[in-house]
Amino acid sequence: ACTLLVSYFLFFSEQYKSINHVLKSSLLFVSNFLLLRKPGYFDPSMQENPFLHTWSLSVEEQFYIFFPLGIYLLLRYAKSGYKYGLVAIAVLSFIANIIVTAHNPQKAFYWPHTRAWQLMCGAILATRLIKTTSKQWLNNLLSIAGVLMILAGVILFREGIVYPGWNAVLPTVGACCIIYGAASGTIANKLLASRPMVFVGKISYSLYMWHWPIWVFASFLVIGPLSLVQKAMLIAVIFIVSYASYRLVEQPFRSKKAAANPFTVWG
Repeated sequence: ACTLLVSYFLFFSEQYKSINHVLKSSLLFVSNFLLLRKPGYFDPSMQENPFLHTWSLSVEEQFYIFFPLGIYLLLRYAKSGYKYGLVAIAVLSFIANIIVTAHNPQKAFYWPHTRAWQLMCGAILATRLIKTTSKQWLNNLLSIAGVLMILAGVILFREGIVYPGWNAVLPTVGACCIIYGAASGTIANKLLASRPMVFVGKISYSLYMWHWPIWVFASFLVIGPLSLVQKAMLIAVIFIVSYASYRLVEQPFRSKKAAANPFTVWG
């Protein structure tokens, strides 16, 4: 609502119309399919859309809708072998990801079935199909390797790379290594359990929701590229707004009172 209001006064009518279309599609969890018909993700015209980041939320929601149904069918017909059914789905999705990326990276980027393998990796870890190890040195090694893999993606991935494809393996496997190796007492566990990291984790959804619209508006208003000082200030603003959103929107709506009557949240 806030983003739409600011966009109304900031952008031209045609831009606003495009922004409004993406918003409507995101409310129905299909913005990834709408954005698929538009220019590439890194196209300059798309970088001005404050709802561009909703594509991943739509893929997420599609997963939340169909994954429980898939689990039900696997438990009904595969019973004890349902875990291997998850592996089969992940493998098929990964193969689809490689094939589609080679022919049409944009489709592979937005399609849920070419992204499902990344979500399935988390599901496979959750089922404990891969048994955790009590060897501290191995857990430390895996968690450190995971952090380095994600950092490598941050440093090496640049505009114009082919993604997802094989490049998506780096951050996905990195995240899996951190989760798998983050046993009690490991370096990863201590890092993730630290107060700053826990704080970022708590407000992470609000951070994701707010970071892109604020960045787009700032880039639109500032003449030329943002300086390092401006970027630092912007990041601070994003954190402040996200924390406020976490306290004033997320937390109240999680209460039993809100579940009973959403209109009394702030009463």
